[in-house]
Amino acid sequence: MIRVRSVRFRSIISRIVALHIVAIGVTSLLMPLALYWLLDQAANNLHRDALRGHAASIASFLRPQPDGGVTLDIPTEVQPLYSGGYGLYAYAVLDAAGHVIFTSRADNSPLFTQDEQSMRDWFVRRRSTGTVLFGVSVARPIGDRMYWVQVGQDLAHRDVIIDDIVTSFFPRVAWITFPILMLLLLIDILIFRRALDPVREASTTAAAIGPTRTDVRLPEQSMPAEIVPLVHAVNRALDRLETGFRAQRDFTADMAHELRTPLAIVRARVDSLEEGAVR
Repeated sequence: MIRVRSVRFRSIISRIVALHIVAIGVTSLLMPLALYWLLDQAANNLHRDALRGHAASIASFLRPQPDGGVTLDIPTEVQPLYSGGYGLYAYAVLDAAGHVIFTSRADNSPLFTQDEQSMRDWFVRRRSTGTVLFGVSVARPIGDRMYWVQVGQDLAHRDVIIDDIVTSFFPRVAWITFPILMLLLLIDILIFRRALDPVREASTTAAAIGPTRTDVRLPEQSMPAEIVPLVHAVNRALDRLETGFRAQRDFTADMAHELRTPLAIVRARVDSLEEGAVR
């Protein structure tokens, strides 16, 4: 049976540094991922808002006809955005039955199927050519009929730079985050060492305490609040030791005083004896 031995650090700074390194490792992974997710969500929201704006613009160009149909009158200056040569945006206008009425695509097909449209209002579709189409579908009433305006954007187009920014964000921010956290670790180590200076000074003071200097006490004013109870307890113990040393000195002095007269009498008796074996 293998026993796992836990690592124990005798130094407070070593323990703090080890735990700090673990925290830095976890933070170095989680922070870039969280920032990447937030940036990706922000980019998607910008895409959706922009495409909804384009869909609303296309819907504003729809004109009802007396026969119940509609016409699409896109201004000349706007048409290049949806032209096949530019290829950044594409649109399609569908009726309630899902039939394509107007579209910028050469094959006269919708950007998204009616089933997809009924499930959500935005879509991501990967084409067989390798391009990715990101789009929205917005319902607009024209006259007494409902129409669906679909607008999509080719994410692989050269003018779409937001996705490139999002893609390159993670590796860049990961390499930036780690050095910053390591610098924070070094600063924290310096702060911890400075915070322990009073403890080292107290150790120097404690080393000077001895039988001839029992009146020395550890300073409590400059100590961190977490260590003050320990220092206070040590000082109280030193008070008790000083009291014990004082009692011992007093007892020794009293004994010497009390024994002085009997010893003097014994010495006088010994001196009065005649020379011989008894003396």
